[in-house]
This record gives sequence, C-alpha cells and structure tokens, in this order.
Amino acid sequence: MIGLTEIDANRIINLSIENITPGLKDKKEVHLVNFGKFKVVKKKKRSFINPKTKKISYIKGENRVKFIPSKNLTKYINHGKDQLK
Repeated sequence: MIGLTEIDANRIINLSIENITPGLKDKKEVHLVNFGKFKVVKKKKRSFINPKTKKISYIKGENRVKFIPSKNLTKYINHGKDQLK
C-alpha cells in the first residue's frame, strides 16, 4: 500500500486506461518505461468438444491484450528493491 485514497487510485487507473486504450485499438504496442508493454495478439478460431454433449463447437478468433512486464519490474517482484539498478 502506498498511501493513496481509493478515489485517487481510481483516478490513476482510469487515466491510465484512457491513455493505453487508443494505442491498442490501433493495434500498436504501448510501452510504459520500467513497467512493461501492452500489445494486441490475434487468437485463432479453434474447436473444442463439449464433454456433456460430445458435440464439436467453435470459439471464434478474436484480439486479446497481452502484458509483458519489463525486466526491472520482474527483478523487483522476484528480488526486491535491492536488485534494481
């Protein structure tokens, strides 16, 4: 916890989403320095068998958002502040 009120935290999250979303809509990568990057990946149409009915069904292909953490964020999560440069 970093001492933010719930209102301030909501403002930060909403502003971040408002700024990240347009880039993702244009299928661009959005980089946040020392945090990571968001990118759009296309999932292919795929089939599955319903275990109850044994019928083959399909899941349509769609775009998904993928987050890739930065090396610094990964180091911080795994080893703490001491390992950051």
